[in-house]
Amino acid sequence: MVLIYIINIANKKLKEKIEIERKKLASIYERYDNIKKENPTEKDLQDLDELARDLFKERDNMAYNLSYRELAKNYESNIKHNFCLKMSEVMYSKNKIRSEDILEVINLFLEVMEEFKLPKP
Repeated sequence: MVLIYIINIANKKLKEKIEIERKKLASIYERYDNIKKENPTEKDLQDLDELARDLFKERDNMAYNLSYRELAKNYESNIKHNFCLKMSEVMYSKNKIRSEDILEVINLFLEVMEEFKLPKP
């Protein structure tokens, strides 16, 4: 009887953890869907910056305050490395930010999410 009680408690805690992870995934995809537009703006780029930093912190324990060049140095993966370099180029460029460049990093970020193996909720 005690064993059944212990198993039920462990099962309940596991279900709670699964639900928390499911909500995190849903939030990531919801935030991504809000950013992905035909003509993204600089606001969308800022939102992508926050989302990417949140994901890198959560999944890879990367410091939130690292520049994208510093993040790129930490990644051997071509996808994450390329995303970070392109974000650095777009965000820190002295030129006017074009929506085509923003769209490119948005699409690269989808590949990053796929590399993290984030299942669609």
